[in-house]
Parts: sequence; C-alpha cells; structure tokens
Amino acid sequence: MSKVPFTKLPWKYIAVSAVLSGAGILLLSTEEVRKALGGVLLGAGLFTIMYDYLVLEKKIGGNIRIVRTASTLQLEEIYVDRSEAMKDIVTELATATGSVKVAAVAGSDFFGEGPAANAVSNLVEGRQNVHLRFLLLNPTSTGAYLRAWLEEKYGVSAESQETLDEGYLKPSYNPNEFRLSTMSARASTSQAALSNMFRMLRSPTKLSARYYKYGPSMFLVAVNRRIFIEWYHCGVEPNYKPDPISPCLGKKTMVMRFSRGSPTGIAHENNFDRLWKCKTTLRFLPPSPDFDKIIAAEPSITLPRRRGQR
Repeated sequence: MSKVPFTKLPWKYIAVSAVLSGAGILLLSTEEVRKALGGVLLGAGLFTIMYDYLVLEKKIGGNIRIVRTASTLQLEEIYVDRSEAMKDIVTELATATGSVKVAAVAGSDFFGEGPAANAVSNLVEGRQNVHLRFLLLNPTSTGAYLRAWLEEKYGVSAESQETLDEGYLKPSYNPNEFRLSTMSARASTSQAALSNMFRMLRSPTKLSARYYKYGPSMFLVAVNRRIFIEWYHCGVEPNYKPDPISPCLGKKTMVMRFSRGSPTGIAHENNFDRLWKCKTTLRFLPPSPDFDKIIAAEPSITLPRRRGQR
C-alpha cells in the first residue's frame, strides 16, 4: 500500500505532536540540566507523529481507495435520498440544453407544484433549445398494479413464511381498488400536466412522453452532462406500514450522480432509450390518436389471491 500524505493526518493529532516536539526543542536550547528532559520530550513528540501516521494509515488508505473507485466510475455525488438529489436536479434543469430524459413511475416531482415542476415549466415556456422526454409507467400495466398494491396495501408483517418461501407475492387487491389508488391519481395528474405543457410549447422547445409496461426499475434524470440514478426495489423495513404518501419503493434510498458520458451513465441512458423505442411502449406526446383507444382496451388485471380469500 502506498504511504498516505502527511497532510492527511487529523489536525488534533498533529497539534499534540507539535506541542510535544516544540517543548523538547525549547528545553534543549536552555540550560544543560534540561537537555535530558528535552530529549525525552522531543523523542515522545516524534514517536507520536510516527504512531499517528502508521496507525491511521490503513483507515485513511481505505478512504483513498473509495475516492479512487469513485473517480474511475466517474461517480460525482451520492445523495442520502431523492429530496437531496432534487436540489441539484433543479439546478441542472435551470440551465438545461439539448436532450433531457426523465424515467419515473408517475413523475410527480416534475408536475404540479414545487421547484422541479417550476423548472420544467420554465423550460417549456422559455423557448429553450431543449427536448424534454418523459418515460412513465403505463397506469394500466401489471407493473403499476403491483407497485400500487405494495405501496398502499401490502403489510409485510401479515405475510406468512410459507407465502414468502413460494418466491412471489400474492396481492389481495382488485382493479376497482387500483382505480381509487393514489398511484392511479398521480398518473392522471401527470397526464393532465403533460397535456397542458404541450399546449404551452414554444419553438424550439420540444416535449415528448411515453408510457412503458415493464415493472419499474429506476428513477433516472439525464440532463446536461450529468445523470442521476435511483434504483428501485421491493424491500420494506420490518416495521413498514403501507403508506401511499411515503411509499416503500421510492424516494427513501440513495441517489447517485454520474458523469453522463461515463460507462455507468451510458449504460443507464441506453436502458432508457431501449424502453423508449420498445414496441409495447405507448406514445402519449406528441399526441397519438390511438393512445386513448389502447388504454381503454387494456384487459383488466387479475392476479392470484391468497389462499382462503374469495
């Protein structure tokens, strides 16, 4: 392992070492009788410096390895949760140019009220050379149905070990409940907001929106030279209680910001592009005459119930 630069040592240890060494030097420069004591103090100071350096080297070296790995991956920032990441996303949107891509479930952060929604509205109305692309979860898909059930109805403590051992969840949810779910309402709000923004478009700004059918895997925002990624999951805390306002699958885990041109950034943006071009992905904006017909023709979702339910 390469040696850690001396400047990496904590200041409090350096201060103690300096005091001991300084006292030793001061005593050595005075009367002969103090030389012996001065030598002891000087030695103690030098020993403390070396001890601090060697003992802390491993810990500091580990931190340096983390920094090196982040540099290799072009990882620029790690946010505790989405609320922290949104601050920088808003900053990037304020100066956005070129292609801006957003993948989300309903995209609620970008519609209605709030800093992100205001930033998007400013882009739409400001005649900026920007193409906004929103890739959202199809509200009639199985993925939307399952996610709504997980967030709003699922009680992890109610699942028996036998059910969990079977390897999949068994929703106790019906289509009528889904239509009244918070997720369904968020999807409707997003569609209305997108339609309204499209009417307000001014050239050269462009706005496109599509709905994908697959189970959601991540929240993604690619803007300017940066890409923000939050990976989704199906996990909950042991004491989790269903809550449509603060769901289990999103906004609670870390968000990472990479350089958009990094290998990680390129791979995840390609994931967006492949879903965008998928044959089962529905075009909403620019308006598609078949969108409402296709949505209306979507079959009702029926999923297996738990044993004993009627």
